[in-house]
Amino acid sequence: MDQNKGFSLTEIIIVLLIIGILCSFAPPNYHRALIKSHRSEATVALENLSLSLEHYYNIHHSYCGASLEKLSIPDLTKSRYYELSIQQLRNNRFVLDAKPLASQTRDTECGTLSLDSLGNEGASGYSSNPQQDCW
Repeated sequence: MDQNKGFSLTEIIIVLLIIGILCSFAPPNYHRALIKSHRSEATVALENLSLSLEHYYNIHHSYCGASLEKLSIPDLTKSRYYELSIQQLRNNRFVLDAKPLASQTRDTECGTLSLDSLGNEGASGYSSNPQQDCW
């Protein structure tokens, strides 16, 4: 009758090595997921700002004179990883930006996100297809 009821040291070391290898993949994926979630928050904020500007246009027949303050829109997203701004404001055209802040500046794929009055979505990063990768 075999009296070995435990694991050998070699078996335990192999299991720990496998766990260590698997855990080494988790942090980069987690950070990538965080960056994408913060980016999604910025795209929603830009779209909400765009809707507020359209409402302003319906009342004043021009985008001129609109500001984040007049529209009651905060200049930072809720998580404070993006700063919203109105870059261009003309009678019938606007361009909005969401600039990354803090650790979100590591998002080199998309960088600063932009949205204009025609619905054109853009990004300043290295992405070859910003509409698909960043929005």
